[in-house]
Amino acid sequence: MAFIFSNMIMGISTFFKP
Repeated sequence: MAFIFSNMIMGISTFFKP
């Protein structure tokens, strides 16, 4: 579960990257 959560955070971080 933690792996999926971490992956989601990474995806959001990249999506919000300027």
